Amino acid sequence: QFYLLLVIYTWFGVAPTDSLPIPIYNDLLMHFTGYVILMNSCLIAYGTRPGKAAMFSLLLLYSFCIEVIQYFIPYRNFSLLDLAANGLGLITGQIIGLTVLRLLARLGFEFRPAGEEVMNKVKDID
Repeated sequence: QFYLLLVIYTWFGVAPTDSLPIPIYNDLLMHFTGYVILMNSCLIAYGTRPGKAAMFSLLLLYSFCIEVIQYFIPYRNFSLLDLAANGLGLITGQIIGLTVLRLLARLGFEFRPAGEEVMNKVKDID
């Protein structure tokens, strides 16, 4: 689900705004919310294995790259406010996601990242 979100967000980032299938109500709120969701998707996919700072840094770099690409597209523009909203969304998403994981652990639930079980099965086959 994480990589699918990256593909969708990249398309939203480079497509002409009049061709997007969703109405744009508040651009900064959409950026913020989208990156909260993206960070939580990353946490579901990988847990904290790559490291919290690494996840944040890589997703912020992705966000920056999309903004740079938009600078070169005539119908889009580079925006530091968009980048700031994305960064705040990543921070908020990480806080929410890690808090939920801690609460679940206290309740006795064990969280395994989405790909971990598949990798264990592959190791068992070898």
